[in-house]
Amino acid sequence: MKSELTKSLGGTDLALTLPKAAKYMGELTGFTPSRTTMWRWYLKGRLECRRIGNNVYTTATAIERMIATDELNNASSIEARAAAAANAIRAELDGEVAA
Repeated sequence: MKSELTKSLGGTDLALTLPKAAKYMGELTGFTPSRTTMWRWYLKGRLECRRIGNNVYTTATAIERMIATDELNNASSIEARAAAAANAIRAELDGEVAA
């Protein structure tokens, strides 16, 4: 049965239920999401999962991929906010110089 699950999930990772996946994510990041959050990420397609019967499974690789993607998105967001703040300061300084 496990070999069918891992093939269905697209790799050699062991299949993790969403609660086990949340615990694994907590070990990696220090943040353990709730079952509801994991379910929401699955429904929105943010976390790669497969539904088999009444159960939803993901893999450690999928969790690590999601974390890496989030880190890249957060880094881009931080860079954008820093650039906007720098532009605002420049505009303010330009206004003071002109006055």
